[in-house]
Amino acid sequence: KDGRFVLGLMHKNYKDLFINTFLFQLFGVNGLYILNLISFVFTLILIYKLGKYFDLENRFINLSVLLYVFGMTASNYNFVFHELTFAIFWITISLYFLFLFFETNKNIHLVLFTFLGAISLFFRFEFIFILFAAGLSLVFYKRKNIFSVILFSILGLVVPFFFLLFLNLKIHNHPL
Repeated sequence: KDGRFVLGLMHKNYKDLFINTFLFQLFGVNGLYILNLISFVFTLILIYKLGKYFDLENRFINLSVLLYVFGMTASNYNFVFHELTFAIFWITISLYFLFLFFETNKNIHLVLFTFLGAISLFFRFEFIFILFAAGLSLVFYKRKNIFSVILFSILGLVVPFFFLLFLNLKIHNHPL
């Protein structure tokens, strides 16, 4: 109640920045699972949309969705409070915008790819390897306009990255 920690979710100076704090106040402990469930469902929708984007047959799309539901541990994390489901949602929507950028060449999609990918790093820092691999695909795809790709990628990364460093500095007295 005093804002120090609620199951390790928040720091006293940042209690209003966390969605789970709001859900906890509304629904109690059960509210902590709502964000995981919503993230899980939206990730399923994104997997379906990505399958349609790549013109996969419905049986392969259904297989992809079923493998995500039953073949990964993400569905198990809906029963315990864990950040994996939420992080997978952010990295999946990030990759969705990367594929949109490949199709449309709109810089806003590139900024959203890096911005949302950087948000996923708040929860699972190892997703940096996924972002790095996706970034390499940009280098090979856009060889002629590499300067603009780098510029717009950096624009999307700046705000979340420095916000992450700021929070780490305030919470742990060290930016990393």
